[in-house]
Amino acid sequence: MNQYPLLYNPYPYFAYTGDPKHIPLSYALGNATGSDVVHDGDLQYNSLFDAMIDTIYVAAKKVGGEALRIVVAKTGWSSAGNGNKTTIPIARTYVNNGIHVLLKIFNGTFTGMPQTGTYPCY
Repeated sequence: MNQYPLLYNPYPYFAYTGDPKHIPLSYALGNATGSDVVHDGDLQYNSLFDAMIDTIYVAAKKVGGEALRIVVAKTGWSSAGNGNKTTIPIARTYVNNGIHVLLKIFNGTFTGMPQTGTYPCY
């Protein structure tokens, strides 16, 4: 049997712009602190991206896909077209924070669910 990965395109931008009243910008950008950090049992998320990744792993596990490889195929933040929610500085912050999330996963300090194996992103 072939083991093809699931290609996933998490976009916290769309969640944030769809419900900015309930999703803090800092959480969507991956730099939440204080009351903007989301707690789920023993896990804590300062990034919506982190929570979105864990959601996919939990969903896959519930349907018997524990061995499923998940690949982040693309992500990003719009830099124009939606007023003050889409500026170059905000998009830059999202990208820079995304790099820090990947580094946390690689060095084992990720605050979400423990991941096993590799975590490829393209």
